[in-house]
Amino acid sequence: MLQDILINTYNPDPVARNQAEAALEQYLHNSGAFYSLLDFTKAQDISRDLRLAASIVTKNKARSYWRTDEEVLPISSEEKETCKALLLEILLVETDTAIRGMLAETVRTIAEFDFPARCVLFGLT
Repeated sequence: MLQDILINTYNPDPVARNQAEAALEQYLHNSGAFYSLLDFTKAQDISRDLRLAASIVTKNKARSYWRTDEEVLPISSEEKETCKALLLEILLVETDTAIRGMLAETVRTIAEFDFPARCVLFGLT
């Protein structure tokens, strides 16, 4: 499902692209969606373009998952910690510079919200 959505977000047909973007927005409201994007980015058996697309969505939506106001996307504190650990794991082994850049920007965004009180991402508390 996520793979089809990501593929179609780059579809040159505006109708298909708009439908995919709407489906992606709906997908992002599901519990576990942020983790799924990271897991998708990590998967080496998926094309580089799709992994990059997942990393771009991750970067673009991190702020929405970490904000604490009414506009926030659903993510539990436990899932945030799990996602931060997975994010760091992927970042440390990723060799594609574009994907690594998206992940590094995601770390920076999360650190804006979690530092210093909840910044266990780098062992800092």
